[in-house]
Amino acid sequence: MSFKAPLHRVSRFFQPIINISKTSNLPMQEVTSKSQKLMLELGIIHQATPGCFHFLPLGLRALDKLIKIVDKEMVMIGGQKMLFSELTNSQLWKKSGRLKDAGSELFTLKDRHNHHYILSPTYEEVASNLISLLPPYSHKHFPLKLYQISNKFRDEMKPRFGLMRGREFVMKDMYSFDTDETSAKDTYNEICASYDRIFDKLDMEYVKVLGDTGDIGGTLSHEYQFKAPIGEDCILSCNSCTFSANLEVCHERKCPKCGEENNVLVQNGIEAGSKEEQVTKDVPENLYNYLEDSVPSLRDNIVLDDRLSLTIGRRYLDAKRTGYRYIIVINEKSSGDKPLYELNDTKETDRLYLSQEELVDYIRQNTKF
Repeated sequence: MSFKAPLHRVSRFFQPIINISKTSNLPMQEVTSKSQKLMLELGIIHQATPGCFHFLPLGLRALDKLIKIVDKEMVMIGGQKMLFSELTNSQLWKKSGRLKDAGSELFTLKDRHNHHYILSPTYEEVASNLISLLPPYSHKHFPLKLYQISNKFRDEMKPRFGLMRGREFVMKDMYSFDTDETSAKDTYNEICASYDRIFDKLDMEYVKVLGDTGDIGGTLSHEYQFKAPIGEDCILSCNSCTFSANLEVCHERKCPKCGEENNVLVQNGIEAGSKEEQVTKDVPENLYNYLEDSVPSLRDNIVLDDRLSLTIGRRYLDAKRTGYRYIIVINEKSSGDKPLYELNDTKETDRLYLSQEELVDYIRQNTKF
């Protein structure tokens, strides 16, 4: 017997919609980006303290979907998922030399035995220590790729941009172990290709740039940047040789690869994020059942806005601002012998009138997962 997902009704969602400008009793940090404002106002996230957020039901659904996409790609390249303890003995960071360098951004604490710990922002020391404590591994076990998706912490001086620059954040981190430098580079390239596929599936317009290795060290680093006016990073892109890098790496507005100065573009950027792709509809349940049966990827991802006290226009606006990709509306064209349904593709800004069969074909052709 096939799984039948329940019909999700907006009227039953825990989605507290607020107007930030009119809400004075909430301890809001400064709202500095459109995405931050939308997620707060539409009940996708809620601020707990400056730089820390609760993921409300819609926000958690989006996060869970993103994690599934990442997990699938990591398994394809031989990644093994695990979960490190969030508390790290500070002696590991002292041994690596990073305790002093990153001290001001670390959350630290003592237990009742006066032992010092760190709420980990990253796990290079922990992963390396784990492998060093185990019996010697055969070369057949390498490359070994261990990864986790967990909460990380940093004592950010000025939290901003909502989830982008916070004190508590969810991060996927992988630690690979290889037998020599050549195989390590092969592993690096394989993981980069996997990240390319992840962002392609998310349909993100990203730029892959050479990045600064920072406190972690190493000889090679790439960043996936999303061009945006509010971005704190500067991206240098050369139109002559297609080279791209974070300006921190170049240190000057000249392409380090071909030496071009005049045909170079510098733009603001932020780390590329994720998007939620769902379907919301003001439709009878027979259309819901037809869509779910015809497009398996839509199961448990269809939402019915049944708030009949609100106008179609208001419900459409809420759905668009929340971030739903497809919005289907019932109107006078939907009755009769050959009903047509109004499909609004918010990504392509298309408004189409389609039959049930055409509706299914359109969604299949334009949905990547």
